[in-house]
Amino acid sequence: MKKILFILCLAGTAASGQGIQGAILGKGKPYPDKIALRWNISNYQVFKQLTQDGVLIDRMVIGKDNKPEGTGWTRITPQPIKAMALNDLKKPPFSSDTAVAVVAEGLYGKSNFSEATGLVQQIRLQDIDRQNRHLMVSLYASMSKEAAFAAGLGYEDPLRPEISKGYVYRLCPAVPEGITGKIDTGFVYVSGADLNYVPLHFGLKTRSGENEIILNWPVEESPYTGYYIERSTDNKTFKVLNSNIYLPNTDPDSTLAGEQYYYSDPVDNYIRYYYRLTGVNAFGEKVMFPDTVSGMATDRTPPEVPLLKMVKDKKKVTFSWNKPADRDLKGYFLLSGKTVEANTALAENKMLLPQTVTYTLTLPDNFRAAYYRLMISDTSGNVSFSNPVYVFEPKTTPPAPPTGLRGYIDTTGMAVVRWNSDTTEALRGYRVLFSNRPDHEYSAASDLVPDTTYSWQVGLKTLTRELYVRVTAVDGSFGHSQPSEPLLLLRPDAVPPVKPVILNYENNASGIKITWSDPADDDLEKFLVYRRMPGADTLWKEIYTTPRGISYTDKDLSPATAYEYAVRAVDRSGLYSEYSFPLYLKTASGRPGDKIQLTGTYDAAQKNVQLKWTGSPENVQFYILYKDKGEGLSLYKSLNATENTFTESGDRAPKGLYALKVKYKDRSESQLYICN
Repeated sequence: MKKILFILCLAGTAASGQGIQGAILGKGKPYPDKIALRWNISNYQVFKQLTQDGVLIDRMVIGKDNKPEGTGWTRITPQPIKAMALNDLKKPPFSSDTAVAVVAEGLYGKSNFSEATGLVQQIRLQDIDRQNRHLMVSLYASMSKEAAFAAGLGYEDPLRPEISKGYVYRLCPAVPEGITGKIDTGFVYVSGADLNYVPLHFGLKTRSGENEIILNWPVEESPYTGYYIERSTDNKTFKVLNSNIYLPNTDPDSTLAGEQYYYSDPVDNYIRYYYRLTGVNAFGEKVMFPDTVSGMATDRTPPEVPLLKMVKDKKKVTFSWNKPADRDLKGYFLLSGKTVEANTALAENKMLLPQTVTYTLTLPDNFRAAYYRLMISDTSGNVSFSNPVYVFEPKTTPPAPPTGLRGYIDTTGMAVVRWNSDTTEALRGYRVLFSNRPDHEYSAASDLVPDTTYSWQVGLKTLTRELYVRVTAVDGSFGHSQPSEPLLLLRPDAVPPVKPVILNYENNASGIKITWSDPADDDLEKFLVYRRMPGADTLWKEIYTTPRGISYTDKDLSPATAYEYAVRAVDRSGLYSEYSFPLYLKTASGRPGDKIQLTGTYDAAQKNVQLKWTGSPENVQFYILYKDKGEGLSLYKSLNATENTFTESGDRAPKGLYALKVKYKDRSESQLYICN
């Protein structure tokens, strides 16, 4: 039984494998004494078949008149061109060729998979192994003529090409219909005029960083498999940087993605380097770019940031800091300003020397407050900034309230508020206050804010959309100004309306009337009524829109047909509620014989009312009795389908005071029949 199953599995694999296809893709290049050909397969799954079975090559010569010469196709390879046997690859001169050794490993090397690996995982690993072997052999075959011949992916036609002629090669799979797949014939055209073609590729450039120079060149100017990069310090003697061929990736810069290749060279700063680029084509030839470019890496690291401290003694302020460890330190500037950036002016016009670690400043008589900080510079022009320190003279008058409040609340509930900077004095900061009502107490949204902008989360799911914001200024003595004028911000509406509830319905000959609830929402804009036919429609169809109405009568109906209804609410922000719970109804069948006759009598002696009606109970589910109690007919009682009389006490004749409606088993209903 196991043998039979194994044979069936093999047969299934072969049958399914016959659907795998690949096309032979090739290139050609003319030389004075030959035409070189290289080829590969478009699908790695039939690569092994291509190299094992090989290809047969036919040639057609196109004359000056663009017509084939002779009889057309000529077979130039009596035997298939295929991969060399492993034993031949172990013999000189191939045994000492690295590229050929890699090809041999890719073609004949054994794959080791753990026996503990499951069947599905083994199939996946085998597929990955085939892809890797195809990539490895293809790469080295495109860099080395010997490797291409060893893999059966190259051939040289000893024909001497003529400039005025063209040459077409037909690469036919030696076994057109193989066991593991089908390989399509490939064609290569070679122009004799390409004998005079000299490839020139431009666009090599450099970008300098810190201890790094990045070379980049355009992809479209680079029809090569890989590259060698050369570097020089005198533009005369060049040294190859990469012993192995460099296979580039595209530039990580998103603006150049897919358009540039790049190479990063780690170097010392402030030394000019020169670079040359050589590409290796599919025929193993090395072609040098004509450009020689240069670049110089520079120091781009700003100096270490010191901690700035301050001691104030009346009008004398002494600043101190720790000296950064940077060896290329150039000096310091002391900056001042009314904000924490302290970028308004130079407190000292001259640069302080690198060894300086203290500086004393005399404040002017009219000084009130200011921020100070150090700008540290190195010899390369890189700068860093210390922490700001706040210097102020105590005062008793509070600062002026902030002005120019503006802001917004985004869709995530983030409130952003900005205000004008105080130009009269340097403040310690600001405090931001908020309230949901203009007449409520304001709460603190922030601690001390040193800037003139502040943002915080306010939430969107609230009972009110309004948010009122005020800002107070805080001076050096921690004196608080009066709050600013309130700024009104509106929260984006993120809460949809409450879904309506269908409260009542009427289903009679005049149509289907539905009535729904009206949510108490000032933001509500309209209601939408939907209908669908159960079993036929999966989507709701909008049939009616009303600004604030709560009822609708549908008259466009067919008899004995089921319908479902739903209602949605929409607010002014365009948010939709959920669909109401669907109401299922079926229209009356329109049976003319089901007309009801309702009559009534009054017995004055007994003081009771008796009602009678006609009609067959066959299709009736129940009856609904209506009664006028002084405010018009309204629902009164439900009666069984088998009943056709009703008696109760009363004080007058029943005419016009009672009515009857029939509810049928198909969920349709009759019109309202008034008592005669």
